[in-house]
Amino acid sequence: MRRLLAALLCCALALLPALAQAYPERPIRFIVGFAAGGTSDIVARRVALELAALLGQPVPVENRVGAGGNVAFEAAARAEPDGYTITFASPAFVVNPSLYGDRIRWQQADLAPIILLGFTPIAVIVRPESPARNLAELVALARSQQRPLLAGISGSGTSSHLANILLQRAAGLRFENVSYTGGSAPFLDLMAGRLDLMTFPAPEMVSYLEAGRIRILALTERSGAAAFRGIATVTEAGLPDAAMSTWYGLLAPRRTPPEALARLHAAAAEMLARPESRARLNELGMDLAGGSPADFATFLTRETARWQRVIAETGTRVE
Repeated sequence: MRRLLAALLCCALALLPALAQAYPERPIRFIVGFAAGGTSDIVARRVALELAALLGQPVPVENRVGAGGNVAFEAAARAEPDGYTITFASPAFVVNPSLYGDRIRWQQADLAPIILLGFTPIAVIVRPESPARNLAELVALARSQQRPLLAGISGSGTSSHLANILLQRAAGLRFENVSYTGGSAPFLDLMAGRLDLMTFPAPEMVSYLEAGRIRILALTERSGAAAFRGIATVTEAGLPDAAMSTWYGLLAPRRTPPEALARLHAAAAEMLARPESRARLNELGMDLAGGSPADFATFLTRETARWQRVIAETGTRVE
């Protein structure tokens, strides 16, 4: 009997590597907290396609929109930690705990870091007919008006909103913010003259920029993407305190099996290293990152502390 049990145990142990290698055996749900057509969705869908090719399983994107990303983070935090759910990390992950306080029903500790994917700048844009041809002229225009300029943002707590806050503080201005949930509506309003400016992540701008339907006055950080070459940064325009980047990463529910986390990290790291994948992500305005899960955890801790200070200093509230 002992020999039989020992033999069975040996067989089970021998199967473990095979089981680990078999992961994933079915599609991996990718929860994204923002609307289809927005920056996070555009980048997430490209990442999903790249990961699917490397993992050998579909990675369907599930848009769970609401509360500045909180709906998606809560859904991911409550998901079965079996390796078949991931979510998209963005600045909302480090901002929302301070911005929403006890109104959120998830905690950062509920989600495990996988990898930091990359960064994109925020663009300060106007319509081509605007009298402002650079950031200094926009500041002068704002100061000459009897009313606050109308500024489009992509929702409270988003990188678009944060860039707007930093720009106002750095220039000593006050805008009247108009919040959107994504899609083409803010661009249509800008081009129709219903908005004076927008602070939006650069990936959403590319098609409008190439069609000559918008003018980018400045980027919050330098971008290596071809579409944004030659465009000044806010630092070069004399407002270094308005500098920031939006960023993207991958998270999984806490207690996801280590083997699954390792496989997901390896696939994402391979994606970031492949020239063809890098080129496709660069086309979206991304400067790619990478590193270990521990590196990403350190980054998240640092960014959380940074935005806690900014939110406290500016008295920012959810709109």
